[in-house]
Amino acid sequence: MNTTPTTRTHAAARAATDHITRMVTDQPDWGADELDHIANLIGTTGRPHPGDYDLDAEAYARDQDAWERDNPAPQGAQALADYDRLNTAARILGEHPEWGADQIGDLANLFHDA
Repeated sequence: MNTTPTTRTHAAARAATDHITRMVTDQPDWGADELDHIANLIGTTGRPHPGDYDLDAEAYARDQDAWERDNPAPQGAQALADYDRLNTAARILGEHPEWGADQIGDLANLFHDA
Protein backbone atom coordinates (compact mmCIF):
# COMPACT_ATOMS: atom_id res chain seq x y z
CA MET A 1 0.00 0.00 0.00
CA ASN A 2 1.26 3.48 -0.84
CA THR A 3 1.88 5.44 2.36
CA THR A 4 2.39 8.93 1.05
CA PRO A 5 1.74 11.80 3.48
CA THR A 6 -1.72 12.21 1.94
CA THR A 7 -2.52 8.54 2.50
CA ARG A 8 -1.33 8.69 6.11
CA THR A 9 -3.27 11.90 6.69
CA HIS A 10 -6.44 10.34 5.34
CA ALA A 11 -5.86 7.21 7.41
CA ALA A 12 -5.71 9.36 10.57
CA ALA A 13 -8.81 11.29 9.47
CA ARG A 14 -10.70 8.05 8.74
CA ALA A 15 -9.75 6.58 12.11
CA ALA A 16 -10.77 9.76 13.96
CA THR A 17 -14.06 10.01 12.06
CA ASP A 18 -14.90 6.35 12.76
CA HIS A 19 -14.08 6.70 16.45
CA ILE A 20 -16.10 9.91 16.90
CA THR A 21 -19.02 8.45 14.95
CA ARG A 22 -19.10 5.36 17.18
CA MET A 23 -18.86 7.55 20.26
CA VAL A 24 -21.79 9.80 19.37
CA THR A 25 -24.04 7.06 17.99
CA ASP A 26 -23.30 4.20 20.41
CA GLN A 27 -23.26 6.25 23.63
CA PRO A 28 -26.55 8.12 23.89
CA ASP A 29 -25.51 9.84 27.12
CA TRP A 30 -22.13 11.14 25.99
CA GLY A 31 -21.19 14.63 27.12
CA ALA A 32 -18.52 17.06 28.18
CA ASP A 33 -15.83 14.48 29.00
CA GLU A 34 -16.10 13.10 25.50
CA LEU A 35 -15.60 16.59 24.02
CA ASP A 36 -12.03 16.52 25.34
CA HIS A 37 -11.54 13.13 23.72
CA ILE A 38 -12.96 14.40 20.41
CA ALA A 39 -10.60 17.40 20.55
CA ASN A 40 -7.69 15.01 21.07
CA LEU A 41 -8.79 12.91 18.09
CA ILE A 42 -8.98 16.04 15.93
CA GLY A 43 -5.45 16.90 17.03
CA THR A 44 -4.17 13.46 15.92
CA THR A 45 -5.07 14.37 12.34
CA GLY A 46 -2.64 17.28 12.28
CA ARG A 47 -5.30 19.93 12.66
CA PRO A 48 -4.85 22.52 15.41
CA HIS A 49 -6.01 21.03 18.70
CA PRO A 50 -9.28 22.78 19.66
CA GLY A 51 -8.44 22.71 23.35
CA ASP A 52 -5.10 24.50 23.06
CA TYR A 53 -6.30 28.05 22.52
CA ASP A 54 -7.25 29.34 25.99
CA LEU A 55 -10.56 30.88 24.93
CA ASP A 56 -9.02 32.60 21.87
CA ALA A 57 -11.53 31.65 19.17
CA GLU A 58 -10.04 34.10 16.65
CA ALA A 59 -6.58 32.56 16.95
CA TYR A 60 -8.07 29.10 16.50
CA ALA A 61 -10.00 30.17 13.40
CA ARG A 62 -6.85 31.73 11.95
CA ASP A 63 -4.78 28.58 12.57
CA GLN A 64 -7.52 26.29 11.24
CA ASP A 65 -7.78 28.44 8.11
CA ALA A 66 -4.01 28.14 7.64
CA TRP A 67 -4.16 24.36 8.16
CA GLU A 68 -6.90 24.05 5.53
CA ARG A 69 -4.88 26.17 3.06
CA ASP A 70 -1.81 24.01 3.64
CA ASN A 71 -3.79 20.76 3.49
CA PRO A 72 -6.17 20.93 0.53
CA ALA A 73 -9.20 18.69 0.31
CA PRO A 74 -8.33 15.14 -0.72
CA GLN A 75 -9.77 13.30 -3.69
CA GLY A 76 -12.31 10.57 -3.23
CA ALA A 77 -15.76 10.75 -1.76
CA GLN A 78 -14.95 9.18 1.64
CA ALA A 79 -11.71 11.13 2.10
CA LEU A 80 -13.48 14.39 1.23
CA ALA A 81 -16.38 13.63 3.59
CA ASP A 82 -13.95 12.89 6.45
CA TYR A 83 -11.95 16.05 5.69
CA ASP A 84 -15.04 18.26 5.69
CA ARG A 85 -16.59 16.64 8.75
CA LEU A 86 -13.39 16.92 10.81
CA ASN A 87 -12.82 20.53 9.74
CA THR A 88 -16.35 21.35 10.84
CA ALA A 89 -15.89 19.50 14.14
CA ALA A 90 -12.62 21.34 14.73
CA ARG A 91 -14.38 24.66 14.24
CA ILE A 92 -17.31 23.67 16.46
CA LEU A 93 -14.89 23.15 19.32
CA GLY A 94 -12.08 25.56 18.49
CA GLU A 95 -14.24 28.57 17.74
CA HIS A 96 -16.46 28.00 20.79
CA PRO A 97 -13.94 27.45 23.56
CA GLU A 98 -16.50 27.17 26.36
CA TRP A 99 -17.87 23.77 25.46
CA GLY A 100 -21.34 22.70 26.46
CA ALA A 101 -24.68 21.42 25.27
CA ASP A 102 -24.61 23.36 21.99
CA GLN A 103 -21.35 21.75 20.91
CA ILE A 104 -22.54 18.31 22.01
CA GLY A 105 -25.67 18.72 19.87
CA ASP A 106 -23.77 20.11 16.89
CA LEU A 107 -21.25 17.26 16.94
CA ALA A 108 -23.96 14.64 17.39
CA ASN A 109 -25.77 16.00 14.33
CA LEU A 110 -22.54 16.23 12.32
CA PHE A 111 -21.43 12.64 12.97
CA HIS A 112 -24.82 10.96 13.22
CA ASP A 113 -24.91 10.13 9.52
CA ALA A 114 -21.16 9.68 9.01
